[in-house]
Amino acid sequence: MHLSYLLPILLTFTACDLRSKEERLQEMERVQLCERTSKIIKTFHVEWVATGKHHTTLLYVEPFAGSNEQELRATMEWALVTRVEGTRPALEKAGWLRVGLRDRATGIELTIPVSDVPDARPYELLSPEERERMLEQHVSLPRPSSPIRQGQQGVGE
Repeated sequence: MHLSYLLPILLTFTACDLRSKEERLQEMERVQLCERTSKIIKTFHVEWVATGKHHTTLLYVEPFAGSNEQELRATMEWALVTRVEGTRPALEKAGWLRVGLRDRATGIELTIPVSDVPDARPYELLSPEERERMLEQHVSLPRPSSPIRQGQQGVGE
């Protein structure tokens, strides 16, 4: 066997995983986080999945409403932005590169880079239409600012 045939094979095996130990540990933590969370929230018909090369894409797998693919994608686009807004720092810290949704019934996926995740908007800045749509889509609403100042206690507390 000629040495020129072995060289590409040897290079392939030596370059397989040049990631640091910390990067490999972070990948393992992402996978374990998804497994633990999916066990906890299984009763809500939602599942977290770590996918992509080195498990750097976080997918929320759940059923979405839509009578056709276009309507389904529109629902998913809106749900994705409202569900992940304000989470960029935490996603980046955990090493996620993309975040997205997958419809359980159709398998349609929608992902965005973590760098494109919008900052959180206070409840008071959401339009009435956005608030209503959040309720329709069963998205948990951010809590409005409390009228009670920090340090003060309400009646019965």
